[in-house]
Amino acid sequence: DVLSNVSELYITDENSVDLYTKGGSVIKIVNQKIFDDNFQFIYTILSDDNMHVSIELMENGNHIYKQIK
Repeated sequence: DVLSNVSELYITDENSVDLYTKGGSVIKIVNQKIFDDNFQFIYTILSDDNMHVSIELMENGNHIYKQIK
């Protein structure tokens, strides 16, 4: 169900993944471990289609948030 909220998926030159939501958010996933460790968080972001934020998932859990205007 939440995959229907994904609008685009890009693999960058650095082999990370930029996941764009239909709600206007971008989730930057650097590697598989970060994806696995943050799966529930990613699911939550995909479930909320009203967010407009860029999130870079960090390995230590201190994610970087930037408001998208």
